Order: sequence, then structure tokens, then C-alpha cells
Amino acid sequence: MNKLQYLAQYNYGIALFQQSQDWSIERAVKVFEGILSSDDVSDELKVMAHASLAASYSKMAGRHPNRRQEFAQKAIDEADLVLTSQGMEDAKANAWAAKGYTHLALGQLDDAKLMFEGGLRIDVRNITCLLGLGETYYKLNRPEEAMSVLKQAAILTPRGGYAHYRIGKLYWDMKDHKNAVDNFRKASSLPVARLALGKIFLEDGLLVEALEEFRAAARLNGHSADAWENIAWTILELNDETLFQEAEEAARRSVQLEKNDTLLWHRRAVLSRCLLKRNKNEKALREALSAVKLAPEQAQAHYALALCEIQVGRKDDAKASLSRVIELDKKGFWRFDAQKLMRTIDE
Repeated sequence: MNKLQYLAQYNYGIALFQQSQDWSIERAVKVFEGILSSDDVSDELKVMAHASLAASYSKMAGRHPNRRQEFAQKAIDEADLVLTSQGMEDAKANAWAAKGYTHLALGQLDDAKLMFEGGLRIDVRNITCLLGLGETYYKLNRPEEAMSVLKQAAILTPRGGYAHYRIGKLYWDMKDHKNAVDNFRKASSLPVARLALGKIFLEDGLLVEALEEFRAAARLNGHSADAWENIAWTILELNDETLFQEAEEAARRSVQLEKNDTLLWHRRAVLSRCLLKRNKNEKALREALSAVKLAPEQAQAHYALALCEIQVGRKDDAKASLSRVIELDKKGFWRFDAQKLMRTIDE
């Protein structure tokens, strides 16, 4: 391949990385590795590929706890290759950022702060370092400094969106919904921002608005199990029977997409309730049983099972499931609902 073809291949890897999905990052790694394995690639492009590999591995370290140490070491090794190269200041700043995010994934906040500051000494306008430093300040419980750094990033990337998304998250955590919504709207091209908007509207009881945001998030990222599940959940809250088929389809999609076993139980519990709404009682029961098997200590899973057991006429089993809910949830939402449902069974 000639120089332009290699550059196009590199840009394809960057586009995959920016999709920020597990599958796309893994594919980006293959693209960058392919560039580095070629003999006729320029030294400059190799340095860029090493920096991008470091960023990819650092993101993988944050997403794969079972392989965190492995990916963290790969990220640091790739970054160090960049930092010992000649020139390429932009790539070096990004290598510092990759090391910073790696330390964040490892929970080493002070080291992460030093890495991001190292990158900013090279390039004070490096957006990745600014965003990383803002996130680090947030995790260090220094919200004012986090906000200051994130606002710097937002000024530098008025159309980028991600800085506004991070600012919105910070306001949301501070219970300032108005400013959170304003910033999420400025990041409306990002599926995570639309998802966050939906969750705020859901918290505030604005169900129709929440549903539209979750639908938008799913359109922007069809691989988001969270977006699909929230579509289903919001329709359940609306209790609009004209939308129950959409709810079932969305819940099924969330189950199919979920790769994290610690979340799969919840996806199945929601699917169970959607199936009940469509009178698919036996299928609903199977999903609820799967949810309980995956997470026997989760009150919500047992509550979903109780609903199914009532629907199929197994009242004694339903009482046992509701008793388990009350046992597990000492003072929460599911305990209250279980007590109320228990009274209706007795009546």
C-alpha cells in the first residue's frame, strides 16, 4: 500500500475507536496492529498507531475487569513507546492521556492526575487530557476543579459534545437537573447524552419525554442494551397497551445485547414484565425464573417472579417470593410494593 492508503486505514481505525463499542475498539486494535506489522509504513504513522493502540487498550482496561491488568500493561507499554520516540508532540500528549485513563481504570487516581497533567504540559489544549483530568478531579471529590477543567474542554470543542456531556453528568450528580439538561442537550449527538436525558426525565416523571430520548439513544447506538431496556421500562410505566409490543421487542433486544452477567438479570426481569403485559404468562415466568437464578439476592427479580406466579394462579409461590422481596429489601421501593401486593393476594 502507498502512504495515502495506510493513512486511510489508520483513519478507519480511529473511526472504529470513536464508536466506543467493545466490538469496534477490538476491531480498531486489529487495524492499528496491522499498520504496525507492515514494513513500509512511515515512522510518523507508526508513532500515531502506537498512541492509538495505547488509547484503545486503556479503554479496554476500564471495560474488562477480568483482563484489566493485562490490558493496562499493554496500554502502558504502547504509550511508553510513543514517549521515547522523537518529536510527535501531539502523539506524546495522547500517550500521557492513555496512561492517565489506564491509571483511572486501576483506581490509581493520584497517578492518573499526574499523567493527565504531563500531557497538558506538552499541549495545554489537549482535549483528551482535559477530559481525563476533569474525571479524575471528580473521582477525587474535587467537583469545583472538575467543573473548571471540563468547561475549558467545552470552550475548546463547542461542537464536540463530550465535554458538555461530562459537565451534565457533574450537574446531575449535584442534583441540578436544569443545568444537567442544558448541557446534555448540547451533546445531543451522543447516544450517552440522550440516554442521560431520558433518565433525568424518568426521575422527574416526564415519561413521554423520557421515552423519546431513549428512542433517540437507541437510534444513535443500536447496540446499547441500556437504551433498549429503558424504552421497555418507560412503556411499562406509561402502561400504554398500544406500545406493549414495542416494549417486548425492546426488552428482548436488551437481553440479546447484554454481555455483562451482573446486569443480565435485570434485563430478563424487565422482559418478564413486558411479556406479562402481552399475556405471554409462561414465557414471562421462564424469564423471571432466569432473573432469580442469575441474581438470587436481588429483590426486584423476586418481585418480577411473584407477578408471574400470581398471573398463573400460583398464589402460595407468589407469597413466598414476596416474602423474599421483603426480606431482601429492608426499607426500599420493592419492599413497599411487595407488602401492598401481598395484601391484595390475601384479600
